[in-house]
Amino acid sequence: ILATERAGMEWLPKDEWREKWLHATLTDERIPDKLILRSGWHPAASYAMIELCPPMGHGQGDAGAINSYISQGSVLLSDTPYIVRDHELHNSFVVKREPWPEERVRWRGNEFADMKIALEDLHQTGGMAYARVHITDYMKQPVTVDRRIFFLGDDGIWVRDTVESTEAYRARIGPAWQTVATY
Repeated sequence: ILATERAGMEWLPKDEWREKWLHATLTDERIPDKLILRSGWHPAASYAMIELCPPMGHGQGDAGAINSYISQGSVLLSDTPYIVRDHELHNSFVVKREPWPEERVRWRGNEFADMKIALEDLHQTGGMAYARVHITDYMKQPVTVDRRIFFLGDDGIWVRDTVESTEAYRARIGPAWQTVATY
């Protein structure tokens, strides 16, 4: 198991970033970045990479996504390319207010300043692991998502998502998996 982190970002006001040609500056805050799970180092070992970083400058909504899952040498889950921005296409949990604004395909990273991601639990035994990813203000929605990931080594990966709304509203929710896709 390996959990990486990165520097946080402070988004600059629009007039300031136009003047400086910078959208944000790095802060001293350390935030989660990636979670790497492996069953071993042999060629057929299972491997999973989970996105722990909120959308930043690229506007791609993939917080909590399973970026990659490989087992016995086969790619079983793979995240979509950079150009695909919608969070329902990134092996993540989907929360979409109904009706969803049609123009909202690309988000700006500064719109997610309130979204926080924490790696709440992380346990390993043998080639198996358990992690709980806690995300507040998920995808600009009034919800908190808990994503529990059970990495069963060479026997698979199991994900359980729990969502809690902080206000009543109509939304489409659920996991979205991309097993094989062509764009």
